[in-house]
Amino acid sequence: MSLASVRRVNLGMVAFCAATSIPMSFFYFVLPAVLRQAGHSAEVIGLVALVGLPYALRVFWAPLVDRIAEGNAARYRALAFAMLGAAIISILGFVSVNPRVDLAATLCIATLVFIFLATGLTAVDGYVLSTLGTAGRERVTAYQAAGFTLGAIVLGVGAIATDGIEWTMLVLLLAATTAILTVPLLILPNVGPSSETPRSTNLRHGIWHFVRRPAVRRRIAVSVLAHGGLGLPAGYLAVLQVDAGLTPGQIGLFGAIGSNICGLIAAIATGAFVARFGSWRTLTVVILAGLAIYGTIAFFHAQLNGPIFAVSLALIVMTLGYSYIVPYRALILTICDVENGATQAAFLSCFDVMISLLAASVAGVIVGMLGLTGLFALSAALCCSGALVAVWALRRPDDLPLVQPAQVPA
Repeated sequence: MSLASVRRVNLGMVAFCAATSIPMSFFYFVLPAVLRQAGHSAEVIGLVALVGLPYALRVFWAPLVDRIAEGNAARYRALAFAMLGAAIISILGFVSVNPRVDLAATLCIATLVFIFLATGLTAVDGYVLSTLGTAGRERVTAYQAAGFTLGAIVLGVGAIATDGIEWTMLVLLLAATTAILTVPLLILPNVGPSSETPRSTNLRHGIWHFVRRPAVRRRIAVSVLAHGGLGLPAGYLAVLQVDAGLTPGQIGLFGAIGSNICGLIAAIATGAFVARFGSWRTLTVVILAGLAIYGTIAFFHAQLNGPIFAVSLALIVMTLGYSYIVPYRALILTICDVENGATQAAFLSCFDVMISLLAASVAGVIVGMLGLTGLFALSAALCCSGALVAVWALRRPDDLPLVQPAQVPA
């Protein structure tokens, strides 16, 4: 691919991920508030989190995506377009339901939208793997992360501007905004595989044989340790913020807008570091930063406690989260084959998502057993272990790029 084509891929990734992030952020930030205003209980509202399961489970139908596309970039591109279009049509289905009385239908439509979006993201990974070499794959993850944060920021601003608007109009605006951001995807090059794209060296491409590769196991280990440590405090943020006296509106403001602005800055900065120093070195620095921050908080949280601390911690957690995602996603894409690459990328991505969800889910239990000091100390310990694995990976010859960065435009 020419340098101009690579740039078109990068900009297309920003547009696709922004378009995907808007409905995803709507279900995360806005839909629970709408249901609460409709009179539903906190237990019922908690079920909204389940609509995001398709994103974590997409590995189960990722092989179908690979089978349909057969490693062809044009087919991956067409499938991503089709899934985004299906998601927009599904969003319009909200017009026919009333969230006050049609809770089951509302959650079913939201789940269907997530299925289409998750499948589209799998297809996009396949497109990247079939068109870009190692250097291009490393750099594209920063553009993807930036797109996700931009979409969340747009959603947050839109939620504030449309506060109090009727449900039908809200749904139409959501669908229209997603559709508008779909138009720039037309710039994605409709090309065949890159001549520099890494090819598989194994004849068998099943997940089991993929996991048996030492380089893949190192990525799994880093995910369990580092992302587990970085994700633990995220599960206690809401409790900490409410206990500090923040209102739901303030929490939403800092969550949907403030933290995503920090995430956008982090994604851009981390992407530059990946391009300059490589994925493993960048990830090591991010993990060490988490170790230093959470280790300090473990000792001084009592003195820092208050609204400012609660807000600052939310921004820190989001910043570290996006700083982790960019190099880790780059490490995923550089290790995947062209054949069945979307399935392999989906497996590692879904595994990583499940680790973060599990870590967040046990935060309250850990605080009940060990207190806040124990929570942040455990986070720091896990980050320390993850950093050791990352440093070890830096010295392993089987973790070198399959294609030298100089061979591929970036």
